[in-house]
Amino acid sequence: MPGASQPGFEFSGKVSWDGSSASLTAITCTATPPVIKTADITFSATADLKTGETLYAVGDWGQGKGKTWTRAGGVKLAKNGNAYTGTTTMTKGQAITARLIKVDANGKTTWDEIGDVKATADKTKTVDLKWTNAVENTVDITINAAADLKTGETLYAVGDWGQGKGKTWTRAGGVKLARYGNAYTGTTKVGKGNAITFRLIKVDANGKTTWDSAKDRKSKADKTKALGVSWTSGKVNEDGTIPDDSAISISGKGVADGKLSIQKGNLAELYVIGTQDATPSDAVWWSDGAAVAVSGTGTVYGVQTGTAKVNVKVGNQTATITITVK
Repeated sequence: MPGASQPGFEFSGKVSWDGSSASLTAITCTATPPVIKTADITFSATADLKTGETLYAVGDWGQGKGKTWTRAGGVKLAKNGNAYTGTTTMTKGQAITARLIKVDANGKTTWDEIGDVKATADKTKTVDLKWTNAVENTVDITINAAADLKTGETLYAVGDWGQGKGKTWTRAGGVKLARYGNAYTGTTKVGKGNAITFRLIKVDANGKTTWDSAKDRKSKADKTKALGVSWTSGKVNEDGTIPDDSAISISGKGVADGKLSIQKGNLAELYVIGTQDATPSDAVWWSDGAAVAVSGTGTVYGVQTGTAKVNVKVGNQTATITITVK
């Protein structure tokens, strides 16, 4: 059409021909733009790197729980002016959870201490990270606790440390308290300004856990500080000292369930649990039987076979144990 060896129709744009007419018909087309389902996320970080160190942003990039955070799956950040930057492409709308790590020339990895930084890939954008936020946004909280432990028992402080509701309180996520003087102590980092709620637990050699009977203890991570608590009291001292109104108890090598056995002629060193000092200057010791003698500092001597009670009084608090001399 119009015929063999004759010029055909000239046209531009989008047209149609019905196969017989001598003209073409223009077609109006409505184009639907493609839906962009990804967003470019640029991490821009400030950090002080030593020679040989490399900075990475690692996280889940919205893939969900259960993914291992490694530098292989992270974003290597390169020096760009006063910052280190790197870009990854994410599914649009996905959550971002990220942290910074430093890797030295030997492959040793150091994680920042601020905790996870969260954002959403709602659009192409930059997520700012700062290594020094760890110093600015966290504080050290030390737990000083008084408790009477049996042989093989370990003391922990467990709680939410400000992460909010819904967290399971377990010793794996808690703070193991080590013996220091006459108290048990341990330290954890908490986001500055977060609320703290915690309790004490004892774990024996077989893994059996015993929770203290006191109510949840509460404080706030307003600054780096120590908190003083006792197994038998829900009171918290914000200066780290053990609460004065906490019940005291007697402990020492071999003491269990308020009892101690020693051989005639032997000595045993006792001390007070529930005070800052294992041998308080105002402590008064005495025995109510002839089987043992006790000094003013808590040293017990097995005088003769038999049973006697040894007592100590500190302030208005009194504690007693039963000693059997064999």
